[in-house]
Amino acid sequence: MPTRSRVMKIVLRIGLTLGVVYLVWLAWGATSGMALAADPTGLGGTADSAVNYVWILICAFLVMFMQPGFALLEAGFCRAKNVTNLMTKNLMDFVIGSLVFSSSATP
Repeated sequence: MPTRSRVMKIVLRIGLTLGVVYLVWLAWGATSGMALAADPTGLGGTADSAVNYVWILICAFLVMFMQPGFALLEAGFCRAKNVTNLMTKNLMDFVIGSLVFSSSATP
């Protein structure tokens, strides 16, 4: 039993480290002089395209903030001994999903 606990601690530490490294990388990329894509709508920056971009950002933030809510909901339905495993799985789901989306959604 102690071996399993030690393995879970290592997996949790690796998952949290990867998550922090990815968030730092995203923050660095957002604040550095990244080359951004051109306006895909071709409208030249009209009010409609600005509203669309803001709406997409709001929806993306809502989805990102739903992840901790789902994690806490699942944690409430399982035993206390399984919460660490569940939170690690939810964190890795978010990290891997973000990596795949950011690598496939950018041109």
